[in-house]
Amino acid sequence: MNQQPDSRGMCRGCGYVGTRAEMSAHQATCVVRLPHGGQAREVFRLHVEGGGPYWLELDVTHSATLDDLDTFLRSIWLDCCGHLSEFSIGPQIDYENFNPLAQMEATEDAPLGPLLTVGESFGYTYDMGSSTDLKLHVEGREQVYDFGDPVRFLARNFAPRLKCSKCDAPARWVHSWEYDEATGEGVLYCGRHGKATRDEQLPVVNSPRMGVCAYEGGSMDDWPPAPKV
Repeated sequence: MNQQPDSRGMCRGCGYVGTRAEMSAHQATCVVRLPHGGQAREVFRLHVEGGGPYWLELDVTHSATLDDLDTFLRSIWLDCCGHLSEFSIGPQIDYENFNPLAQMEATEDAPLGPLLTVGESFGYTYDMGSSTDLKLHVEGREQVYDFGDPVRFLARNFAPRLKCSKCDAPARWVHSWEYDEATGEGVLYCGRHGKATRDEQLPVVNSPRMGVCAYEGGSMDDWPPAPKV
């Protein structure tokens, strides 16, 4: 797609604007995130890459589970039809000597505290057919104010400025059956050039899942607001 290379985003706590690298550094000292008179809590700070311009910054508590993180990623970025998903973290499983059901029960409820190490990267895949693959990196282990939920949303990239393949108007639809030969991704259309029948077209959204399967958007597609030019 005709995505611009700009990967700036916004801090949800204080409105700071910066690149993905600048945002990661900012979160370590953001005054809204740090303890301020309330009970402190130790968390892992995660940077999530979705490919292209798409990224997130998250806090996860030590008691948060893989299921908690999976639920959050599905809600904000991925879920279209309730597909299966999996994490790739830590030592690889010996598939010749384990019980699949027991392994599933153990891992989905496993707390993240013993699993994560600062500086470590791990993977996540949603949908084993038309897969969307994410890379997660443990940026830090830090004291923050106690926000209660197992996962907290810290920052996100601005929606890329995408244009219609027929004109310079902002893209509103991505065709899930027509592919750009140069990128291998769905062709983009504005409201005027998009076909009257929308069955094969999906809305343009700020997600690495855009244009895949039946994905039409997540729980926070209206944030962050468009950057001021």
